[in-house]
Amino acid sequence: MSEQETAQSAALNAIEKALATKAPKDVVQAFLLNTAKESVAYAAEKLIAENADYVSLNFSNPELKKLNPGQVPAKAVTSIFTLFPM
Repeated sequence: MSEQETAQSAALNAIEKALATKAPKDVVQAFLLNTAKESVAYAAEKLIAENADYVSLNFSNPELKKLNPGQVPAKAVTSIFTLFPM
């Protein structure tokens, strides 16, 4: 098995572990291990609830500050694709 295949297998195993344990640490780790273009959509679909909110931590955007400094909710799954474009 190549190094890339081993990494992909570990990333998919992390998703399965996160789904089984539902522990925040496991969910975050699984998502971070699956930020590659070919896996981010699958990870977002499996790990993020459809009704989850995304909170921006971007403090340098003046338009966001006008709305609610540091906390502008959006649909999480859609927002993930902005952060990790495919």
